[in-house]
Amino acid sequence: MMKRYHQAGVILSLSLLFLQPAFASISIGTSRVIFSGSESSQSVDINNRSHTQPYLINVGISESLSAKSSDNVFMPVPALFRIESDASNKIRIVKKSNSLPRDRESVFYLNIMSIPTGKAGQGNNENTVGGTLQVATGNTVKLFYRPDNLPMTQKEAMGKLQFSRTGQGVKVTNPTPYYISLNKLMIDGKKIKLDVIKGTSMVAPFAANTYPVSVGQGKAEWAAINDFGGVEAFRGAVH
Repeated sequence: MMKRYHQAGVILSLSLLFLQPAFASISIGTSRVIFSGSESSQSVDINNRSHTQPYLINVGISESLSAKSSDNVFMPVPALFRIESDASNKIRIVKKSNSLPRDRESVFYLNIMSIPTGKAGQGNNENTVGGTLQVATGNTVKLFYRPDNLPMTQKEAMGKLQFSRTGQGVKVTNPTPYYISLNKLMIDGKKIKLDVIKGTSMVAPFAANTYPVSVGQGKAEWAAINDFGGVEAFRGAVH
């Protein structure tokens, strides 16, 4: 996943995408952000666990994994800052728009880029001496905008997926207003590959995904990720 390039006298930064709450020495204080409709802003902790290395942190929010960061709906403050070793900082996510749907969740992606930097008062000479490589590592967590007064809880929604046979395999329908993030999906004991980048690991509100798998008895098992990053298991039938 990580490619490294060496070039004398040049600092290179590589943008890497992971869906885990920690990378290198930098950790994020949550595995996902749940932004309720009544909130105007929310804070997220950024922690530097290194005892010696300070970092430059760049923060952005995008509407998809492949999209560039934008502050049209949500704006991170500050978007760029330095964090010392053994230190913590807070970023504030500010809602700028009220145009999001009110009958279902919307999903965004909080992108954190971590770039090693020199210690306070230290020049950049040792960072640019021939062949020195500085590597930037990235982390992305989901940001869910959740309108108030939805007709059920997220916990209830996780267990309401519906399964049906199609000519292409199994259609998994989400009849709820919540995004359902899947940790595991099995049909008749066969594990189905879930791909974060392709979007098959999450079923959007009032939408469906189709998975290419043959169906026998039609037993469905799935594990969904709750608001706290935990995993809960469910069972159903393919109709």
